[in-house]
Order: sequence, then structure tokens, then C-alpha cells
Amino acid sequence: MPDAASAGQAQVEPPVALPPPPVREPVPQPTKLLRAVDPEPRTPPATMDPAQVDAPLG
Repeated sequence: MPDAASAGQAQVEPPVALPPPPVREPVPQPTKLLRAVDPEPRTPPATMDPAQVDAPLG
């Protein structure tokens, strides 16, 4: 009886441990991509805002 219980628990542990590792790997990649995209879009809008204000004023 105790052997079966420990065997069942052991089987549940490995599968649960597998999902976490794969999730951590993809997370860092998207984070870098998002950061790289954030600086790019943020920079253009910043220049566009002042440019639009200067254009109408000019």
C-alpha cells in the first residue's frame, strides 16, 4: 500500500516539475522582445508628439 502511494506521488512530481522549466524559458524571451519593442514605439511617439505640435504652431 505505502509503495503504491509513494509511487503515485513520485509520478505526479516529475510531470509537475517539467511544465515549470519550459515556461521559464519562453518567459525571458518574450520579456526581451517586449522591452526591445517598448523603447522603439515609445521613441517614435515622443518625437511625433512634439513634431505634431511644432507643425501646427509653425
